[in-house]
Amino acid sequence: MKKRMRCLALVFCIIVQMGLLALPASAADETAEHANALHELGLFSGTENGFQLERQPTRVEGLVMFIRLLGVEEEALFENYPHAFSDVPNWASAYVGYAYYHSLTTGVSQTTFGTDNKMTAGEYLTFLLRALGYDDSKGDFAWNTSIDKAAEIGFLTAEEANASRTQPATRGSMVDLSWAALTQPFKEDRSTTLAKDLVSKGVFTQQQAVQFDLWKEPLKPYLVKTLFRTTISIPTDSSDSTFFPTNIVLDGEDNLIYYDEGAKAILRRAIQDNIAGEPETLLDVKNATYTTESNGAYVTYRDLAIQQVFADAVNKRVLVTGGFQNIDQSANDGWSTSGNPTSYWGTFAVEHGKLVCLSQKNPYLLTVTEDGRYLAVDFSTYYSTTPSGKLYLWDPITNTKTEFQELVTNRMSTASIGKDLFTISGSGLGKYNFSTGQFDRLAITLPGNYWETRTVCQNGLFYFWSPSGVCAVRPNGQQKTLLNPQTDIEVTDITPMPHTLSAFFVTSDETFLFYDADAKAVRAVYPNPDLDQA
Repeated sequence: MKKRMRCLALVFCIIVQMGLLALPASAADETAEHANALHELGLFSGTENGFQLERQPTRVEGLVMFIRLLGVEEEALFENYPHAFSDVPNWASAYVGYAYYHSLTTGVSQTTFGTDNKMTAGEYLTFLLRALGYDDSKGDFAWNTSIDKAAEIGFLTAEEANASRTQPATRGSMVDLSWAALTQPFKEDRSTTLAKDLVSKGVFTQQQAVQFDLWKEPLKPYLVKTLFRTTISIPTDSSDSTFFPTNIVLDGEDNLIYYDEGAKAILRRAIQDNIAGEPETLLDVKNATYTTESNGAYVTYRDLAIQQVFADAVNKRVLVTGGFQNIDQSANDGWSTSGNPTSYWGTFAVEHGKLVCLSQKNPYLLTVTEDGRYLAVDFSTYYSTTPSGKLYLWDPITNTKTEFQELVTNRMSTASIGKDLFTISGSGLGKYNFSTGQFDRLAITLPGNYWETRTVCQNGLFYFWSPSGVCAVRPNGQQKTLLNPQTDIEVTDITPMPHTLSAFFVTSDETFLFYDADAKAVRAVYPNPDLDQA
């Protein structure tokens, strides 16, 4: 009997040493569930011997776990940032370099990371707190009081904090800390958790977050995400800034065409399935020139100032309204004259990376009709606070104009559906009456204040976007409410949804695109695909 008891005691000691009884059965099961969930989300990998949850990890192993938790492993390996530590093995160098570059680790000294030291719970919590926006270099916490800070902000309970102080850290306990971190809010943005941030970055889907109980709020019918960052000029006009368009348009094939001020180029990007394609340069504005005859000599104008970019979907070309401020006094034929004009303004077609002048001076384009003519206006006092001019239809092929009776006193938005012409404003729609020569107002009521409303015509419908509602309107005035921007959009992007949009477009599949001038980003609002699976 004694021999049998000694054998059982020996087996028990071996099991304890192996770490198989390091946690109560219920806690071990929960940790294993967390490990499997993190693995399925792409945030945790095992070793050749499995997850090894009972084993104490080294500092470098703990850092690799942390980098994977942030969903940036691929980026870290691609960037391969340098670091200052001499004790990091080659296989881990990119991970440590990423953390060092982003101030997520400082090492144990200026030259050593402490690669083979055992990782403590406090050290791992230091990584996690930094990822959540807490900065120990600015006094948010101290590296040796990270457990206390985690308990203070509700990351850990008092019992969990005590266990972290007294028990050796294992891969399993770090898995539990990683899992808890996913539902922790950021220091500066309490509405965003680490899980929400990872969803916004595409590391895993919102539906996966719901599946693993990492998303506490009900799913919203629309999502918003950033397609790409760019700097687009937003022209303003003191008399009617609401309807003055930006230098960004959507053509008839769901391509965004825009003037990138940073790149000094007119670019085109295809938008498909809420993904932006690579930019294609249509015009190198910085080096653009235009040569024409003046006073018996050919003069080359330079320094193009873009005023307006316009897409002609009918004739498959891009138009530019703008002017050249300066000239190259050296004419192509060797002659020059001081009598040449110092500027050249007009409307140009962009063809094969060059400009072809369609009209000198400065007509302001409003829309392209379905038969390929341009609705335009010449403002007689363009720089006045109350510019005015008559509407006309311009046929660029024959260069003929048909004037309307309507006098335009602002740069209104217009649209063409069939043979009908409409004005679009925040207060409603106006349909052009060819008998009276005036725009007749349609009796409809739209949500929001007119100065906050953005409008666009697409798919044979008018879309109105305001902070209080987005609706579609048929040409006969019937309307349908689509969404409420304040309640129906899940904002997982770091920058919140702007109150008023700088520019607004709708694709053929009814994805809403807008330019956020404050964030310098083009974003998409689209139906939440996870609702079909929820």
